[in-house]
Amino acid sequence: MKTDISGLLQPFIYNIIKDELARVEEMHRAPVSASHNVVIGAVQAAAQEAIEQLKADGLITSYENINKVPMYQIVERK
Repeated sequence: MKTDISGLLQPFIYNIIKDELARVEEMHRAPVSASHNVVIGAVQAAAQEAIEQLKADGLITSYENINKVPMYQIVERK
């Protein structure tokens, strides 16, 4: 099942870009633009924070597979 989260992400990403533009402009750098790496880095940091909170709340668990890739599972409630 695919979840369409584009509508949720658009305002978040817009604000990341807006904040980055303000930061670059404040530093008097040109061009005043936000790089893809900055945007994706901010999204990834927020996602990691959300994952850590889900783990802290006991809603998910995680482990690393043989290739050291994090794997997640939902905690079954009884």
